[in-house]
Amino acid sequence: RALLSSPQCFLSVSPLWVEPCFGSGAPGSRSACGFRRRLATNLNAGSRNAPPILPASTNRSNWKCRAPLTEQELRKTQGDLIQAGKLAGLGQMSAALSHEFNQPLAAAKSYADSAALLIDRGRVPEAQDNVRRISGLIDRMASISRHLRNFARKPNEKLGPVPLPDVIADTLEIVAPRLKAAEAKLIVELQEDGLAVNAGPVRLQQVLVNIISNAADAVEGSEERDIVLSARRVEDRITIEVRDHGPGVPAAIAERIFDPFFTTKGVGKGLGLGLSISYNIIKDFGGNLSVTNHPDGGAVFRILLDPANAAREAAE
Repeated sequence: RALLSSPQCFLSVSPLWVEPCFGSGAPGSRSACGFRRRLATNLNAGSRNAPPILPASTNRSNWKCRAPLTEQELRKTQGDLIQAGKLAGLGQMSAALSHEFNQPLAAAKSYADSAALLIDRGRVPEAQDNVRRISGLIDRMASISRHLRNFARKPNEKLGPVPLPDVIADTLEIVAPRLKAAEAKLIVELQEDGLAVNAGPVRLQQVLVNIISNAADAVEGSEERDIVLSARRVEDRITIEVRDHGPGVPAAIAERIFDPFFTTKGVGKGLGLGLSISYNIIKDFGGNLSVTNHPDGGAVFRILLDPANAAREAAE
Protein backbone atom coordinates (compact mmCIF):
# COMPACT_ATOMS: atom_id res chain seq x y z
CA ARG A 1 0.00 0.00 0.00
CA ALA A 2 1.17 3.51 -0.78
CA LEU A 3 1.18 6.36 1.70
CA LEU A 4 -0.34 9.75 0.99
CA SER A 5 2.59 12.11 1.47
CA SER A 6 1.74 15.21 -0.53
CA PRO A 7 1.64 18.26 1.79
CA GLN A 8 -1.16 19.72 -0.34
CA CYS A 9 -3.35 16.75 0.53
CA PHE A 10 -3.00 16.82 4.30
CA LEU A 11 -5.44 18.80 6.36
CA SER A 12 -5.84 18.67 10.14
CA VAL A 13 -9.63 18.78 10.01
CA SER A 14 -12.32 16.18 9.58
CA PRO A 15 -13.77 14.83 7.41
CA LEU A 16 -11.06 14.60 4.71
CA TRP A 17 -11.93 13.40 1.23
CA VAL A 18 -9.25 11.80 -0.94
CA GLU A 19 -10.14 11.18 -4.59
CA PRO A 20 -7.45 9.53 -6.74
CA CYS A 21 -8.59 9.78 -10.38
CA PHE A 22 -7.57 7.53 -13.26
CA GLY A 23 -8.02 7.40 -17.01
CA SER A 24 -8.90 10.13 -19.40
CA GLY A 25 -12.28 11.06 -17.95
CA ALA A 26 -12.94 14.32 -16.17
CA PRO A 27 -11.44 14.45 -12.67
CA GLY A 28 -13.99 13.34 -10.15
CA SER A 29 -16.31 11.70 -12.69
CA ARG A 30 -17.60 8.15 -12.27
CA SER A 31 -15.54 6.89 -15.21
CA ALA A 32 -12.37 8.66 -14.17
CA CYS A 33 -12.31 7.82 -10.48
CA GLY A 34 -11.78 4.20 -9.65
CA PHE A 35 -11.30 4.79 -5.96
CA ARG A 36 -12.87 7.10 -3.47
CA ARG A 37 -12.28 7.04 0.22
CA ARG A 38 -13.56 9.13 3.09
CA LEU A 39 -11.67 9.38 6.33
CA ALA A 40 -14.41 9.72 8.93
CA THR A 41 -12.18 9.98 11.95
CA ASN A 42 -11.01 13.33 13.27
CA LEU A 43 -7.43 14.24 12.53
CA ASN A 44 -5.77 16.33 15.19
CA ALA A 45 -2.40 17.93 15.68
CA GLY A 46 -1.02 14.68 17.06
CA SER A 47 -1.67 12.89 13.77
CA ARG A 48 0.05 15.37 11.47
CA ASN A 49 2.71 12.80 10.57
CA ALA A 50 0.29 9.95 10.07
CA PRO A 51 -1.08 10.44 6.52
CA PRO A 52 -3.96 8.40 5.10
CA ILE A 53 -3.22 5.13 3.30
CA LEU A 54 -4.05 4.54 -0.38
CA PRO A 55 -3.84 1.36 -2.48
CA ALA A 56 -0.50 0.71 -4.16
CA SER A 57 -2.22 0.85 -7.55
CA THR A 58 -3.04 4.52 -7.08
CA ASN A 59 -1.40 6.90 -9.53
CA ARG A 60 -0.26 9.71 -7.24
CA SER A 61 -0.02 12.22 -10.05
CA ASN A 62 -3.78 12.08 -10.57
CA TRP A 63 -5.25 12.24 -7.09
CA LYS A 64 -6.62 15.30 -5.49
CA CYS A 65 -7.88 16.40 -2.08
CA ARG A 66 -10.70 18.58 -0.96
CA ALA A 67 -11.85 19.51 2.54
CA PRO A 68 -15.60 20.14 2.86
CA LEU A 69 -15.07 21.94 6.14
CA THR A 70 -13.66 25.40 5.62
CA GLU A 71 -11.78 27.40 8.22
CA GLN A 72 -14.87 29.57 8.62
CA GLU A 73 -17.02 26.53 9.41
CA LEU A 74 -14.45 25.28 11.90
CA ARG A 75 -14.45 28.63 13.67
CA LYS A 76 -18.25 28.51 13.78
CA THR A 77 -18.09 25.05 15.36
CA GLN A 78 -15.57 26.32 17.92
CA GLY A 79 -17.84 29.28 18.66
CA ASP A 80 -20.81 26.95 19.15
CA LEU A 81 -18.79 24.89 21.64
CA ILE A 82 -17.81 28.02 23.58
CA GLN A 83 -21.46 29.08 23.65
CA ALA A 84 -22.51 25.62 24.88
CA GLY A 85 -19.95 25.85 27.66
CA LYS A 86 -21.31 29.23 28.77
CA LEU A 87 -24.89 28.02 28.84
CA ALA A 88 -23.85 24.86 30.69
CA GLY A 89 -22.12 27.02 33.30
CA LEU A 90 -25.23 29.15 33.73
CA GLY A 91 -27.29 25.99 34.12
CA GLN A 92 -25.03 24.76 36.91
CA MET A 93 -25.46 28.11 38.69
CA SER A 94 -29.23 28.20 38.18
CA ALA A 95 -30.10 27.32 41.79
CA ALA A 96 -27.91 30.12 43.17
CA LEU A 97 -29.21 32.57 40.56
CA SER A 98 -32.80 31.64 41.43
CA HIS A 99 -32.08 32.47 45.07
CA GLU A 100 -30.53 35.77 43.97
CA PHE A 101 -33.85 36.75 42.36
CA ASN A 102 -36.20 35.21 44.92
CA GLN A 103 -34.62 37.05 47.85
CA PRO A 104 -35.23 40.60 46.54
CA LEU A 105 -38.66 39.58 45.24
CA ALA A 106 -39.67 38.43 48.73
CA ALA A 107 -38.28 41.65 50.22
CA ALA A 108 -40.11 43.76 47.62
CA LYS A 109 -43.42 42.04 48.45
CA SER A 110 -42.85 42.66 52.15
CA TYR A 111 -42.11 46.36 51.52
CA ALA A 112 -45.20 46.66 49.28
CA ASP A 113 -47.51 45.08 51.88
CA SER A 114 -46.03 47.33 54.55
CA ALA A 115 -46.44 50.41 52.33
CA ALA A 116 -50.13 49.63 51.83
CA LEU A 117 -50.67 49.47 55.61
CA LEU A 118 -48.73 52.69 56.16
CA ILE A 119 -50.83 54.52 53.57
CA ASP A 120 -54.04 53.27 55.24
CA ARG A 121 -52.76 54.74 58.50
CA GLY A 122 -51.83 58.05 56.90
CA ARG A 123 -48.08 57.52 57.29
CA VAL A 124 -47.28 58.48 53.71
CA PRO A 125 -43.60 59.50 54.16
CA GLU A 126 -42.77 56.04 55.59
CA ALA A 127 -44.68 54.40 52.74
CA GLN A 128 -42.63 56.45 50.27
CA ASP A 129 -39.43 55.12 51.86
CA ASN A 130 -40.69 51.57 51.28
CA VAL A 131 -41.46 52.37 47.65
CA ARG A 132 -37.92 53.71 47.18
CA ARG A 133 -36.54 50.48 48.66
CA ILE A 134 -38.66 48.47 46.22
CA SER A 135 -37.27 50.56 43.35
CA GLY A 136 -33.72 49.81 44.52
CA LEU A 137 -34.44 46.07 44.64
CA ILE A 138 -35.87 46.18 41.12
CA ASP A 139 -32.76 48.01 39.88
CA ARG A 140 -30.62 45.30 41.47
CA MET A 141 -32.57 42.50 39.76
CA ALA A 142 -32.45 44.36 36.44
CA SER A 143 -28.67 44.66 36.78
CA ILE A 144 -28.29 40.92 37.39
CA SER A 145 -30.58 40.15 34.46
CA ARG A 146 -28.65 42.50 32.16
CA HIS A 147 -25.31 40.92 33.04
CA LEU A 148 -26.71 37.42 32.55
CA ARG A 149 -28.11 38.40 29.15
CA ASN A 150 -24.81 39.94 28.04
CA PHE A 151 -22.88 36.91 29.28
CA ALA A 152 -25.20 34.41 27.54
CA ARG A 153 -25.21 36.34 24.26
CA LYS A 154 -23.07 34.82 21.53
CA PRO A 155 -20.04 37.09 21.21
CA ASN A 156 -19.12 38.66 17.88
CA GLU A 157 -16.11 40.57 19.02
CA LYS A 158 -12.66 41.42 17.76
CA LEU A 159 -9.63 41.58 20.01
CA GLY A 160 -8.98 44.99 21.48
CA PRO A 161 -8.21 46.86 24.71
CA VAL A 162 -10.14 45.40 27.65
CA PRO A 163 -9.91 47.31 30.98
CA LEU A 164 -9.51 44.68 33.71
CA PRO A 165 -11.50 46.58 36.39
CA ASP A 166 -14.53 46.62 34.08
CA VAL A 167 -14.42 42.95 33.12
CA ILE A 168 -13.81 41.94 36.76
CA ALA A 169 -16.83 43.99 37.90
CA ASP A 170 -19.01 42.30 35.27
CA THR A 171 -17.66 38.90 36.32
CA LEU A 172 -18.55 39.53 39.97
CA GLU A 173 -22.18 40.15 38.98
CA ILE A 174 -22.31 36.63 37.51
CA VAL A 175 -20.35 34.68 40.15
CA ALA A 176 -21.73 36.45 43.25
CA PRO A 177 -24.54 33.90 43.79
CA ARG A 178 -22.10 30.98 43.45
CA LEU A 179 -19.70 32.57 45.92
CA LYS A 180 -22.54 33.18 48.35
CA ALA A 181 -23.68 29.55 48.07
CA ALA A 182 -20.14 28.36 48.88
CA GLU A 183 -19.80 30.97 51.64
CA ALA A 184 -16.63 32.08 49.87
CA LYS A 185 -15.09 35.55 49.79
CA LEU A 186 -13.46 36.99 46.67
CA ILE A 187 -10.59 39.42 47.25
CA VAL A 188 -9.51 41.54 44.26
CA GLU A 189 -5.95 42.88 44.17
CA LEU A 190 -4.95 45.05 41.20
CA GLN A 191 -1.34 46.20 41.12
CA GLU A 192 -2.23 49.49 39.42
CA ASP A 193 -5.20 51.39 38.04
CA GLY A 194 -5.84 51.29 34.33
CA LEU A 195 -4.58 47.76 33.65
CA ALA A 196 -5.90 46.68 30.25
CA VAL A 197 -5.23 43.59 28.15
CA ASN A 198 -5.62 42.69 24.50
CA ALA A 199 -8.63 40.36 24.48
CA GLY A 200 -12.37 40.08 23.91
CA PRO A 201 -14.36 41.32 26.94
CA VAL A 202 -17.17 38.73 26.88
CA ARG A 203 -14.86 35.76 26.33
CA LEU A 204 -12.40 36.96 28.98
CA GLN A 205 -15.33 37.29 31.36
CA GLN A 206 -16.31 33.70 30.52
CA VAL A 207 -12.80 32.51 31.42
CA LEU A 208 -12.87 34.32 34.77
CA VAL A 209 -16.37 32.99 35.54
CA ASN A 210 -15.19 29.43 34.85
CA ILE A 211 -12.05 29.71 36.97
CA ILE A 212 -13.70 31.51 39.91
CA SER A 213 -16.59 29.02 39.88
CA ASN A 214 -14.06 26.18 40.07
CA ALA A 215 -12.33 27.96 42.95
CA ALA A 216 -15.67 28.24 44.77
CA ASP A 217 -16.16 24.50 44.32
CA ALA A 218 -12.65 23.89 45.69
CA VAL A 219 -13.07 25.93 48.89
CA GLU A 220 -16.65 24.87 49.66
CA GLY A 221 -16.57 23.10 53.00
CA SER A 222 -13.00 24.24 53.78
CA GLU A 223 -12.01 26.21 56.86
CA GLU A 224 -10.48 29.04 54.82
CA ARG A 225 -12.67 30.09 51.91
CA ASP A 226 -10.91 33.18 50.60
CA ILE A 227 -10.34 33.37 46.84
CA VAL A 228 -7.81 35.95 45.65
CA LEU A 229 -8.04 37.45 42.16
CA SER A 230 -4.92 39.48 41.39
CA ALA A 231 -3.53 41.23 38.32
CA ARG A 232 -0.13 42.77 37.79
CA ARG A 233 2.31 43.71 35.07
CA VAL A 234 5.25 41.31 34.77
CA GLU A 235 7.87 42.45 32.24
CA ASP A 236 6.06 42.77 28.89
CA ARG A 237 2.90 40.86 29.87
CA ILE A 238 0.01 41.10 32.29
CA THR A 239 -0.53 38.25 34.72
CA ILE A 240 -3.97 37.47 36.13
CA GLU A 241 -4.07 34.91 38.93
CA VAL A 242 -6.93 33.22 40.77
CA ARG A 243 -5.80 31.52 43.95
CA ASP A 244 -8.02 29.39 46.17
CA HIS A 245 -7.41 27.75 49.55
CA GLY A 246 -8.75 24.35 48.56
CA PRO A 247 -6.95 20.99 48.44
CA GLY A 248 -4.87 21.90 45.37
CA VAL A 249 -4.49 19.97 42.12
CA PRO A 250 -2.73 16.57 42.18
CA ALA A 251 -0.04 16.11 39.52
CA ALA A 252 -2.00 13.40 37.71
CA ILE A 253 -5.01 15.70 37.40
CA ALA A 254 -2.95 18.78 36.48
CA GLU A 255 -1.73 16.96 33.35
CA ARG A 256 -5.31 16.52 32.09
CA ILE A 257 -7.17 19.41 33.67
CA PHE A 258 -7.49 21.33 30.38
CA ASP A 259 -8.58 18.28 28.36
CA PRO A 260 -12.15 18.38 26.98
CA PHE A 261 -14.72 16.51 29.11
CA PHE A 262 -12.22 15.81 31.89
CA THR A 263 -13.83 16.42 35.28
CA THR A 264 -13.46 15.21 38.85
CA LYS A 265 -16.94 16.42 39.79
CA GLY A 266 -19.91 14.16 40.33
CA VAL A 267 -22.61 13.42 37.78
CA GLY A 268 -24.64 16.53 36.95
CA LYS A 269 -22.11 18.89 38.52
CA GLY A 270 -19.87 19.51 35.55
CA LEU A 271 -19.31 18.61 31.91
CA GLY A 272 -15.54 19.02 31.93
CA LEU A 273 -15.76 21.77 29.31
CA GLY A 274 -15.19 24.97 31.29
CA LEU A 275 -11.42 24.82 31.69
CA SER A 276 -10.86 23.33 28.24
CA ILE A 277 -12.84 26.15 26.64
CA SER A 278 -11.05 28.70 28.84
CA TYR A 279 -7.66 27.35 27.76
CA ASN A 280 -8.55 27.71 24.07
CA ILE A 281 -10.02 31.19 24.55
CA ILE A 282 -6.81 32.43 26.18
CA LYS A 283 -4.76 30.73 23.49
CA ASP A 284 -6.88 32.52 20.88
CA PHE A 285 -5.95 35.80 22.60
CA GLY A 286 -2.28 34.93 22.12
CA GLY A 287 -1.89 34.18 25.83
CA ASN A 288 -1.40 31.21 28.11
CA LEU A 289 -3.43 29.54 30.88
CA SER A 290 -1.75 27.25 33.40
CA VAL A 291 -2.31 25.82 36.87
CA THR A 292 0.11 25.25 39.76
CA ASN A 293 -0.16 24.58 43.46
CA HIS A 294 0.60 27.38 45.92
CA PRO A 295 3.37 26.60 48.46
CA ASP A 296 0.95 27.42 51.29
CA GLY A 297 -1.83 25.26 49.85
CA GLY A 298 -4.51 25.64 47.25
CA ALA A 299 -4.42 25.98 43.48
CA VAL A 300 -3.32 28.97 41.40
CA PHE A 301 -4.69 29.47 37.89
CA ARG A 302 -2.45 31.86 35.98
CA ILE A 303 -3.41 33.77 32.82
CA LEU A 304 -0.74 35.56 30.77
CA LEU A 305 -1.95 38.15 28.26
CA ASP A 306 -0.46 40.96 26.22
CA PRO A 307 -1.16 44.47 27.52
CA ALA A 308 -3.47 46.54 25.33
CA ASN A 309 -0.78 49.10 24.48
CA ALA A 310 1.55 46.34 23.21
CA ALA A 311 -1.14 45.20 20.77
CA ARG A 312 -1.54 48.76 19.46
CA GLU A 313 2.21 49.22 19.03
CA ALA A 314 2.47 45.92 17.13
CA ALA A 315 -0.36 47.00 14.81
CA GLU A 316 1.35 50.31 14.09
